[in-house]
This record gives sequence, C-alpha cells and structure tokens, in this order.
Amino acid sequence: MMARAFIFSLDAFVAFSLILVVLHALIFLAAVPSSYYGALMQANYLARDTLLSLTVAQANRVAGPDMAAEPPGVSLLDYVIAHPAPDVIQRRVGDLIPIQYGYRLEICKPDIGEASCSAVYDTAANPDDPHNKVYNKLQVSSNSIYFGYISERTGYDNGYCYITCHGRPCQDLCKQPLSKYDTGTAELGLVRLTVYR
Repeated sequence: MMARAFIFSLDAFVAFSLILVVLHALIFLAAVPSSYYGALMQANYLARDTLLSLTVAQANRVAGPDMAAEPPGVSLLDYVIAHPAPDVIQRRVGDLIPIQYGYRLEICKPDIGEASCSAVYDTAANPDDPHNKVYNKLQVSSNSIYFGYISERTGYDNGYCYITCHGRPCQDLCKQPLSKYDTGTAELGLVRLTVYR
C-alpha cells in the first residue's frame, strides 16, 4: 500500500514567506495614516465647536473688563469681528482651546471680484500666548459665515390722517409718508478658525 505525503519544498517556503511579508507590509501601510485620525478629528471638533460657542454666546452676558457694554443679541463672534484686538481674541477664543494646540483666526471679506482674507490673530506671532506656536503634524480649519447690517433709525411721526383734523399740521400728516429709515450697510463675510498642532 502506498502512503501519500506532503513535501514542503524550499521554493514553496520562500513563496509563502514572501506572501506573509507582503500582507504584513500592506496592513502596516494601511494603518499608518489612521494614526493621526483621532487627533485630527479632535482638532476638527475643537475648531467647529469653538466657532459654534462664539456664535451662540451673547456678548452682554459674558462681559468682562476687556469688553465694552454691548446691547442684547450681539454674539461673541460679532464682538470679536468688530473688535479684533489680540487681548480680546486671546481671552475669548484662547480660553476655549487647550494650550497644546495653536490657532489662527482669519476674517475674509468679499471685495469686488474676489475675497480677501487677513489673519487677525495667530498664536505663533504672539510670544506671550501659552498656546502651541509650531505646526508639526496636523492642521484643521472650520468656517462660519457672518452677516452684519447697520442701520441708523430716526424718529417716526404718525402717518395717519384724521377726518376731524384741519389746518397745516394735519395736511403735513396726510401727505405720502416718507421712510425714516436710512439705507444702512450690509456686510457678508467668512470667519476661519484654524487649529494646529
């Protein structure tokens, strides 16, 4: 009776070893980009949540010694855009970002033809800021659109004409009412917060 046996030759052993090396290298290379994934997502959430917090918080409720009195309804983001002083940004934006991250705040305003962005604050340019100063491994930006409308309102007189009213004052009131509102100015722009590490 003949017995069957499996012969593991040298070429089969080399081919099997090469396949294992290739599979191990593919798994290693596929896992390398995801090593920063957690930190990248954390920086993304940090930038987005910071802008959202600035948009939701009202400036008159968190007024400090560095802030002028603001009417109700003005958000912290509006205040930072209107007063882009380094101490205001460092206190209002920097308090929301951990010091192991650096950040840069840019305001983009549309000009005729194209938008122009200007960095109003960067931790790398401020040696007194304890936040990170160097971009080494990751950088994430988050954007928020802002809209501002400024209109000076003046007094308004009664525009109704009464039947029993006679004489000069009533004739002036019976004329076509003119708008007492100035045209005002509108501004649309983009705020970009970049968090880096």
